[in-house]
Amino acid sequence: MKQTKVETRYYKTTTVNGELQFQIQEYATAKVTPMHERIRTHYPAETRIGQVVTILGCMSMFVIDKTIASDDWKWAHEQAVKQYRAKRAQAVAARHLLRTN
Repeated sequence: MKQTKVETRYYKTTTVNGELQFQIQEYATAKVTPMHERIRTHYPAETRIGQVVTILGCMSMFVIDKTIASDDWKWAHEQAVKQYRAKRAQAVAARHLLRTN
């Protein structure tokens, strides 16, 4: 059984204490709507168009046929991952410091 799915992932950015924060959001529909285009215009976003394929009646997979990304999607994604890794390393270091004391 195949079902069409259009999924747009985008980053909403906010500034907290002078630091740029990235928050990922997702908008998914069964077909392409004007909202997908609007999101890509206003936010760093990536739209993935594909099929949801059900295997053996219980396991679903999203098979991507086409990807449309805004110009700043790659930059925002790299910055968000870098920020996440830095915060994760800081949390691990703090936890390690607590264990050694």
